[in-house]
Amino acid sequence: QHLSHGMIHLHRSGPIMNRCSLILTVGLLFVLRGESYDPASATASNPTTTAAVAARWIACSSTKELTRAVKAYVEPGDRVVELGAALRDTSTAICEAIGPSGEATLVDVKRRFPKREDDKRTTAMRREGDDVTFYTDRSEFVEIDSFSCWRSALFFGECQNNAPLASYDVLVADVSSIVGNDLDLQAVSLVKEFLELNDNMPGQGTKCRVVIVKSGALNAWARRLVHAQRLFGGKISDNVRSRLAQQKQDDDIHVGSKRFVPPIVVGTVGVEEYRRTIPYIVQEGNAALELGCHLGTSTVDLHNAAFDQSNAIGGCLGVDIGSKIIDGAQKRYPGVPFEVADAWHTLQLARLRSLLPGSDKGGSVGYDVVYVDVGGLSGSDGLLDSLSLLNALGNALEPRVIVIKSQCLRRLAGCLVPFSQIWQSDEEMRKRID
Repeated sequence: QHLSHGMIHLHRSGPIMNRCSLILTVGLLFVLRGESYDPASATASNPTTTAAVAARWIACSSTKELTRAVKAYVEPGDRVVELGAALRDTSTAICEAIGPSGEATLVDVKRRFPKREDDKRTTAMRREGDDVTFYTDRSEFVEIDSFSCWRSALFFGECQNNAPLASYDVLVADVSSIVGNDLDLQAVSLVKEFLELNDNMPGQGTKCRVVIVKSGALNAWARRLVHAQRLFGGKISDNVRSRLAQQKQDDDIHVGSKRFVPPIVVGTVGVEEYRRTIPYIVQEGNAALELGCHLGTSTVDLHNAAFDQSNAIGGCLGVDIGSKIIDGAQKRYPGVPFEVADAWHTLQLARLRSLLPGSDKGGSVGYDVVYVDVGGLSGSDGLLDSLSLLNALGNALEPRVIVIKSQCLRRLAGCLVPFSQIWQSDEEMRKRID
């Protein structure tokens, strides 16, 4: 109760209502559940998923895409929550899609209403009086003092209108609108926490079916995050395919350059799948790095695939934080370079690039390929830590591809998809919406 009492302002076609409810506290486990998801199935003719499949994350890069995605995936009778309900177009699309039998909870931080209503920008915004005139038969506006209050507003009884607590079918979120910025970790954290709270509501069997998020940062991840099984099956975008086929990184293109493109990230689970990616990723002459080399077996496979014997360049450097582990690897495989290093110390990793064959011949900045098998990141937890490390490695080492052994990253790759990819591939959806 102390999280929200007196801080939530609920508006509907009636008096302002405030109440505090005592509910069982839901543990914030931050775990993404479910199996992989094929974006080819995310069409207008098949918008729903079974209970065994994790909620789809549809990443949108613009308000236009967000509105289209709402029309494509929200169904009559759905209970929908919109976080960042500052724009009327998105809220209108939600209310029209759910129909009179649905319920929409439109949440936004307190804002000043626009004084002018005669220009394009302000007419698109929510206006004073909407709380008593805007689809009052199916929606309610909830104003919160700050972004952090959304949990209390949705799940601790403040906006349940004195009705039993109920879960939501769809989350629609405009990250920059509700948070004030567009950061990838913030967007992922928001969605993960919402799903964990929503899907564990006491006595509720309904789980969130789809998450529709407007976030440029999350959309960028959706475009470059690849599920290992899609890689093996050839179900990858043309952009990813061209990046994987690139011979080497361009040494004159670095972070900050307009031509710099963040690395493709491949999520894998288990040693077999992790090593199976090597023929798809590593090319002869590549400078490769494995973080968490352990016994050194995978490093040797990477080194054999990357080392160009005719030109004596390329290969793989294996690093681990344990000196005894590295001593053992050096004794087992004396022809492969191993060094003690921490995966988070990216400057040290960049300096170690000089240990690879051919570094004295130029082009010794960064790595072409990085493989990550770090303890604590390979399981179902640690998604935010994994994303943080991947961002650090991508910016500091500038690889073409990063392959990570991580169940949580692989699951994210299985449910996160850019809406533009669905839109371009689904002609039926385009005809129905436009």
